[in-house]
Amino acid sequence: MPDYYRAAANEPLDNVVLAKISELPEGCGCVVSWLLPKPGLRTFSPTLSEPDAASQALPYAQFLRDHFDADRVVVDLDDGVEWNPAWGALLG
Repeated sequence: MPDYYRAAANEPLDNVVLAKISELPEGCGCVVSWLLPKPGLRTFSPTLSEPDAASQALPYAQFLRDHFDADRVVVDLDDGVEWNPAWGALLG
């Protein structure tokens, strides 16, 4: 099961892949952003048939971590969003 790290307020976000998880009317959405040299951003939107977009976004974030040799995947949870243990382990 993959490990993810909770974003801290003072933490520099150098050499990490960041996943921001939000609760939307349709379910759980996620935005994944990655680092230089090829910065990017990808949005995973929930739908009525697949309301848990984070279950697709987080494995993608792990893929990017490996591809770019980043240190880790950092997760920022919006207020009111509960971590789903099926996604992996949330550390820190």
